[in-house]
Amino acid sequence: MHACQTILLGSLSGLQDFLFDVALEGGGQARQLRARSFFISLLAESAALRLLDAVAWSRANLIFSAAGKFLIAGPRLDESSRNAADRVTLEVSKWLFEETGATLRLTISIAEVAPGQPLVPAYDEAQQVLQRAKWQAWKHLLHEQGRWGSSLVLPPLLPPCDLCRRRPGRHREQDDDGYSSLLCDRCFHDAELGRRLPTARWLELLTQPVAGTAQIAGFGVRISATDRPSADARHVFALSGHYPVTDTRIVARRLARHVPRNSAGQPVEFKDLAIQADGTPLLGVLKMDADNLGASFRNSVQNSPNFDGLKCLSERLDDFFARQVDNLLDRPPWNSLYMIFSGGDDLLLVGPWNVAFDFAGHVQQAFATTFAKDALTLSGGLALIKPTFPIRSAADQADSLLNRAKSETAAGASVPKDQFSAFGQVWKWRDYTAVTKTARRIANWVRQGVVPRGWLHAFLDLAEARDHGDGSPVTARLAYRIGRNFPPHHAPGEKGELRRWANALLEDFDTANRPETLLLPAILRHALTATRSKSTDES
Repeated sequence: MHACQTILLGSLSGLQDFLFDVALEGGGQARQLRARSFFISLLAESAALRLLDAVAWSRANLIFSAAGKFLIAGPRLDESSRNAADRVTLEVSKWLFEETGATLRLTISIAEVAPGQPLVPAYDEAQQVLQRAKWQAWKHLLHEQGRWGSSLVLPPLLPPCDLCRRRPGRHREQDDDGYSSLLCDRCFHDAELGRRLPTARWLELLTQPVAGTAQIAGFGVRISATDRPSADARHVFALSGHYPVTDTRIVARRLARHVPRNSAGQPVEFKDLAIQADGTPLLGVLKMDADNLGASFRNSVQNSPNFDGLKCLSERLDDFFARQVDNLLDRPPWNSLYMIFSGGDDLLLVGPWNVAFDFAGHVQQAFATTFAKDALTLSGGLALIKPTFPIRSAADQADSLLNRAKSETAAGASVPKDQFSAFGQVWKWRDYTAVTKTARRIANWVRQGVVPRGWLHAFLDLAEARDHGDGSPVTARLAYRIGRNFPPHHAPGEKGELRRWANALLEDFDTANRPETLLLPAILRHALTATRSKSTDES
């Protein structure tokens, strides 16, 4: 790319509210989320493509597009091109206002780069302009020729959609459990999209919406399972990951996400995934995100006349989250995980709690290997929920745990980030293996009858009392319990192993120099969850 003269930033706001604007609980959440996530990913791409077409730039000018944000850079724009970009933004904004009930908002900012001006301050200026524009949401729709705009008047909500309650219901549909619902256009199209995505091969964007097709940001949308894309498609996304590289209309980005399937090839719902979990039939909601990405992006353009370095880093990150992670889910044991979204620099997935926990460590190792030279790290949070728990609340829990991993310094560490938060504690990834191995070891002792499960609760109470510093003689109580109840250290087999483990724990209990002692509460909660009877209801 030549020296950058214009920076165009775009941002979609309200993504999380829209993504989780589905039925509050019960079955069918997986299919609805699949469609909503796909819609959001496609919307950001479509908005960027509309703007590229408006200013007569190619897809090569798209530096990055992820998590509802995109950056376009190129030569200086004349006044007519700027006006064209403004018109497209207004058109898309009006469409979003009507289609999403004002939940999603598109904001753009355009900044010129003066000759010889470094890119970092120019980029920062564009960010500031973008932020100010976000504070004035729907500004361009408020006034029409000096008067309040009629476009701000939404249609009546009677009768309201049974799912989102935001738009009028127009379509009657029966869900997987036999219940009939009245759906609005958006929720109805989401349901249809969720059904067709698993078997579709292409998603085609048409220059204009045509009869029988949905639309997005001014493009017509067509889902196709044909061998090749249709001749009238303007842009094409390959949903299967395999496509003819000679077709320049195909956007080299993965939008489709892995969906667990049963033996009949049908998508598996959340309630069925929970049954596959070890011990307690719970789902794990895993959220992971790259640390200090903003600083890495700034460093990639420092002292550079263009965004080539940033584009390369962005493409590598997106390749990791959108392709490599998704490919991992195609094979056991990860194929029971439901990818809600993955791309840019983060992911959110749902699956059997123990599989999601193990996958977190696997992804972190792969990320560390791939981005070691870039000094990038990854943090994550895992929430455990019942399969009927509202997915919006579950995602909020996972997000809070992720934020805890990014902001709270783990015990024994000096700085936050590069951490994982689960089972009530935060720890560095270097301690992940110790937590996992010890939890599995204890769980196996319970299953083999070497140690009663109730003893784990007693140990957990003592570990928490130690960490809370309640002043009681915790270590003495632990020593008494071990001496009275545990087999001797010279006992044969696993019983001797259990006593030697308990002795090592007692020796380190006060100082907690070992991760197995420091993170004992998380280890015990993991083991307790893995050994509870599936017939017992536990949240």
